[in-house]
Amino acid sequence: MNRGSSPVSYRLPRAAATPAPASLPPAGLAGLDAAFSRLVPVVSPASGHPVTRTWHLLDNGERLAELGVTPVGTVLCVHGNPTWSYLWREFVTAATDAAANGSEAWRVIAVDQLEMGFSERAGAPRPLATRVRDLAELTDTLGLVGPVVTFGHDWGGSISLGWAVDHPELLAGVMLLNTAVHQPEDAPVPAPLRLALRSSVLGSGTVATPAFLETTLALAHPPLPAAVKQGYRAPYRGADRRGGIGAFVADIPVHEAHESAAELARISGGIRDLGVPALMLWGPTDPIFSDRYLDDLLDRLPHADVHRFEGAGHLVMEDVDYAAAAPRHGGRRLRRRRTDLARRPRGACRRCRRCRCCCRCPSRRRRCRCCCPSRRCCWCRCPCRSGARSGARSGRECPFRGSLTTGTGTLARRERRRGCGRLGGQRAASALALPRRPAEQRRDRADRHGSTRRRRSPRRQLAAAVPAGAAARLRPRPLGRSEG
Repeated sequence: MNRGSSPVSYRLPRAAATPAPASLPPAGLAGLDAAFSRLVPVVSPASGHPVTRTWHLLDNGERLAELGVTPVGTVLCVHGNPTWSYLWREFVTAATDAAANGSEAWRVIAVDQLEMGFSERAGAPRPLATRVRDLAELTDTLGLVGPVVTFGHDWGGSISLGWAVDHPELLAGVMLLNTAVHQPEDAPVPAPLRLALRSSVLGSGTVATPAFLETTLALAHPPLPAAVKQGYRAPYRGADRRGGIGAFVADIPVHEAHESAAELARISGGIRDLGVPALMLWGPTDPIFSDRYLDDLLDRLPHADVHRFEGAGHLVMEDVDYAAAAPRHGGRRLRRRRTDLARRPRGACRRCRRCRCCCRCPSRRRRCRCCCPSRRCCWCRCPCRSGARSGARSGRECPFRGSLTTGTGTLARRERRRGCGRLGGQRAASALALPRRPAEQRRDRADRHGSTRRRRSPRRQLAAAVPAGAAARLRPRPLGRSEG
């Protein structure tokens, strides 16, 4: 985010201000079951006088009632730009089929945000704070009760996290797909967004023509079938239907003076206090939300599980079968969390139930040292904690390289090379289940009893391993000495 930048006013074509009522999607869209579609009127008193806005959403609640099953919770799915609830069609179907087959029943609600999809269009811009409030008014109208797991993609990730921060009493977990909540100060806005934000491109590329939509659909790996592309294009056939796409792009807070910058800062700071299970399903080839934004999210949610789908991009939900992993992971983590809350002693670590008095983390956030969120891993004694990218630098291989799996897949090689330092708490907790050498057991035992013995640095280890004569020959000669 650029500091000191003057606010920029974006002008959209006149067609962007065209109002339109909400409607149901046309029949025959590939993969979409029309039985899940419904329209929900919501009364909003935010403007001083009640205004009714109608939402379109996908909801399998009625289908679960027909099956005679009681859902264990609700998954609230929020799409980004320029998609709509069609994005979650496979997830809604998979959750419903799982309930029909006797597995845990989850109610899935996938919304079309106002001005997007088949929801009502008022022709007015809706900044980030307004969209978070819109989502809260919808859930209040639906009467949602906990547990609720949020699931967001793209800009929907920030909006769903804003709802999560405002509803901690209902929140049971968060799941994210390629999103961001903070723009690093030392990095520019991604090039595709910089291009779309140009005044000469914004109106013509997002509203007057479907260029922005078509560019997003082209990010799929492999390419989307023609029928699926038609499904994404269905609510955005004309310029008067694409005003929300342009308004979403204009709402990107690229400078601190932007009207959505303060709300995004509130959300990015508030998620640090979320202690619920978190899952990030990531497509690493995304040209917009790269691993830079994944690292930022992990710094704010150090307890999160990460599943990076190699080869997947921005439309990770179209590139891979994510719908099978998310409900299974969510149910397992929620059951584990209920058990931990019931069994752990007072003042214990939230993850391993050990006493927190042994924590070396400067923040001391109720985690013992095996779950320390800092970059130093002090329980597993991994040599990577000194900052080296590989344990081989200290003369010993890191025991966590290639050993950690998350969900139904493995972490990427980039994360494995970093050893336990990158995902300190998660990898350190996994260390407790690995076989430990006698020397490591002695060091841990001495460390627990307050031993002040210092471990030799990698340089001294190398010096002890190399014979004295060889070390003398390898020592550089002083400058200025003659060869005679």
